[in-house]
Amino acid sequence: MKKIIIFGMGDFARFVHYYFTEVANETVVGFTVDKDCLKTDSFLGLPVIPFEDINTMFPPDNYKIFIALAYKELNRNREKKYKEAKLKGYKFASFIHPTAIIAKNAKLGDNLLILENNIIQPFVKVGNNVIMWGSDFIGHDSIIEDNCFLSINVIIGGYVKISANSFLGLNSTIKNTVNVGKFNIIGASAVILKDTNDYAVYKSKNTEKLDLPSNEVENRLI
Repeated sequence: MKKIIIFGMGDFARFVHYYFTEVANETVVGFTVDKDCLKTDSFLGLPVIPFEDINTMFPPDNYKIFIALAYKELNRNREKKYKEAKLKGYKFASFIHPTAIIAKNAKLGDNLLILENNIIQPFVKVGNNVIMWGSDFIGHDSIIEDNCFLSINVIIGGYVKISANSFLGLNSTIKNTVNVGKFNIIGASAVILKDTNDYAVYKSKNTEKLDLPSNEVENRLI
């Protein structure tokens, strides 16, 4: 089993390191970032190597890499580094939490982070470089294209297509057979009932605030 290098050294990289080492019992040997972002030579007790020089210390024949970047610039940063690492000859590590339920015939890409209690139904296709936070539900025959980021409790119906680089916020819901365009932002709790255009942004309404203090309603049903 190849040892792992993590691209990144922020909170997300720390988070990914925990899952690889403490849950999957994989061996992470170091971190890497672009040379102009290198502010220290160690992170979490492991060496940090300039990405430009990574092949020398961690050659791709012996190591895998995981791109631990979140959704900044609609996942473009993660997409860029994924492509650069691929050009350097690296294969990609993925983490799938043991509580995730994934159909045997689902097709999964690489550089995936699939966390607790996700459900991926039969005939689903998940592309490369996709992040799925906890408790997402992906309905049968759906497609999640490359570089997407799904937050917690996202519900995706059957025969849905989520196009590349889209971000789906907490508790968002996509109706059966809907196609979500590329580079979409689907905000927290938004409900999408029809196809969307590329670069669309959807925001749900705020929950109504009552004109009463909590101590006046604490013993009533709302």
